[in-house]
Amino acid sequence: MKNNIHRFSVLIVILGFLLCSTAISEKEPEKPIFITDYTETIDIGNDGTANVVVDVQFNRPYKSSLYIPLLFRHVDLVTITPDTTEKENVNRIVSEGGIKYIRIDKAKSAQECQDIKVRFNVPKYYNLSRRLKELNHYPLTQRFINSSQVKIRKYRLQIILPEGFIVHKIVETTPKYIDMKLKIPAYEVQNFYDRSSVVLNAIDLQTGDWASLEIIFNKTTQFRLFMTGIVISLLICFLLIYDIVWLRHRREKDAKVSESDKHMKDGEIV
Repeated sequence: MKNNIHRFSVLIVILGFLLCSTAISEKEPEKPIFITDYTETIDIGNDGTANVVVDVQFNRPYKSSLYIPLLFRHVDLVTITPDTTEKENVNRIVSEGGIKYIRIDKAKSAQECQDIKVRFNVPKYYNLSRRLKELNHYPLTQRFINSSQVKIRKYRLQIILPEGFIVHKIVETTPKYIDMKLKIPAYEVQNFYDRSSVVLNAIDLQTGDWASLEIIFNKTTQFRLFMTGIVISLLICFLLIYDIVWLRHRREKDAKVSESDKHMKDGEIV
C-alpha cells in the first residue's frame, strides 16, 4: 500500500513538473519578426513594360499572413513562390488606408517558409517618349517606402535599363552613402555592351523610412559618340604634345650639328 502511495506521489510530482515546464515554455515571448533582406529587381523592356521580382527573406518562419508594400500602378496580379514548395500561389492585392499591399498567405506546405519570391508585371512602368528633347536624355525616379509593420535590415534595388540604353548620370540617391564614415556611395552603376543597370543599397529601414534613386539615361549610340569624341580629343592632344616635343628635340639636334660643323670649319682655318 505504501509503495503504491509512493509511486502515485512520484507520478503526481512528475506530472506537475511537466505541466509547469509547458506553461513556462508557452509564456516565453516569440522573437519579433523582421526582414533580413529585401531585394527588388526592375527589368525594363523596350516597350516600357517592367518585369518586377521581389525577394524577401525573414529572420524566422512566418506563421500568419504578412503584408509587403506594393508601390507600382497598373498591377492587377502577382504570384508568390515559396522556396520550400516551389509552387506558385496567387495572392491578393489589398488596400489599407489608401496604401496597397501584397498579402502573403501562409502556404499549407510551407509552414517553415522564410524566403519568398514575388513576381508581377507593370505594363506602363516607363514612357520612353518622356525624354528631354533638348538633351535627348531620359529621367527616371524610383522610390521605395517601407509601409509594412516590420523592419527591413537590408534593402537592395536594381533597375535594368532597356536594351540599347546606358546610365548617363546619377542625379540623387537616398541614402547618399551606405557607410558615412568611409564615404562609400549607396549606388553602383553596371554598364555592359547590351544591358546597363544601377543598384541602390540601404540598411535599417524602419516603418515609414524610404529609399530613392534618381537617374538620367540615354541611348548607347549617344554614349558611344560621346566617348568617341573624348578619344579623338585625347588623340589630338597627344599628337600636339608629341609634335611639340619632337620639334624641340629636332631643333636641339640641329643646333648641336650646326655647332659641331662650325668647330670643324674653325679647325680647318687654323
